[in-house]
Amino acid sequence: MKGARAANVLLHSNSYARSICSRTAMALPFPNALATSRHQFVSGRIASSGPTLGHASGANSGVRFFSVTQTVEKKNAGKKGQKEDTKPAKASSSSSAADSTDGSGADPENPTVFNDVTEQFQKAQAHTEEQVAQLLSGGRFNAKVIGALPVQPDRKSTQVYPLRELATVSPLGGRRFSILAFEESSIKPILSAVQKSDDFNQQPQRNEENPLELTLTVEPERADALIKRAKDLYHTWRELLREETHKRNKLHAKWQADGTITVDVSKNCRTKLQVLQTKYMDAINKAEKNTLRQIESKLG
Repeated sequence: MKGARAANVLLHSNSYARSICSRTAMALPFPNALATSRHQFVSGRIASSGPTLGHASGANSGVRFFSVTQTVEKKNAGKKGQKEDTKPAKASSSSSAADSTDGSGADPENPTVFNDVTEQFQKAQAHTEEQVAQLLSGGRFNAKVIGALPVQPDRKSTQVYPLRELATVSPLGGRRFSILAFEESSIKPILSAVQKSDDFNQQPQRNEENPLELTLTVEPERADALIKRAKDLYHTWRELLREETHKRNKLHAKWQADGTITVDVSKNCRTKLQVLQTKYMDAINKAEKNTLRQIESKLG
């Protein structure tokens, strides 16, 4: 308020200032040009090309000139901004480090908790048990295996579909299976796919009463081949467990190297992890013996 009053006094008492403001207002296209000129005068600058006022004389000797100070940001504002920008980068760095350790889910604060390893062990167990069940239900050939046979419905296209999307596969008893096509146009592509397959290498028989049905008779698998396939499944299961154990032990070694855990803790982790692996290995051995007995009794 004092600054505005002083500016008005100066403008009314100084004819030179009034004339300068009037000329400046006429040159500016904005409605508030006069206010702008006054503001420039009070700040000590009439215009970029005009003279700069020093100290007023006479009646104006007691008037002080005010200057407009530019807004300056706080010095720590930039630092705060930098901290906020670096937070996502820090999270990304930690996530990439976790990925490179091959131990997702492993916690260095609780190194003897092997939930991540147990989860992988259980996945391997479920996968193997499913394959063994298929082997025991029909050897190498069962409805699920036949239904997965790739079929190319259109010769002009490279697109293939599993047989189960073109027909229903169901056992008829013994080694015979029924293939009931959804459309008659799929019969020839299905016949071609079965004949070209190395697993079947035979031609299904048409049903005279139903043009949509084919009958497939599979050859029995030899006992020695069936036993070998069963052993291979359990061998693969064991290898999966060893691989997961090796990955976790490598992670323990890394933690020890960078000082996250001590040597004694690392040894304790290795010992407890070996106990967990042995527990699963014993279960695999028992399951394998049971499977081989079932195969031998079935093939008699």
